[in-house]
Amino acid sequence: DLYWGDPDITRWVPKECFIDFREIGTFDALYSYISNMSKDQYNQLQKAGQEFIGNKEFQPHTSEAFSKTVIDRILKDFEVI
Repeated sequence: DLYWGDPDITRWVPKECFIDFREIGTFDALYSYISNMSKDQYNQLQKAGQEFIGNKEFQPHTSEAFSKTVIDRILKDFEVI
């Protein structure tokens, strides 16, 4: 649940679902953050991620959705559809 990537990630994934490394800044600070995380904080992070994965908002991020996009593009490029 650690994220270090696109700054616009919260457009697609709720902030509650991950730890944003950019806000923490260093690996030492990350270690301290995770080491001091309470069991409740950890469980909330896990629950938020599971709820997001189970939500329809996650559907565009699935392998099935990616496969459909690729197949549709191939079919379009080869003028099959």
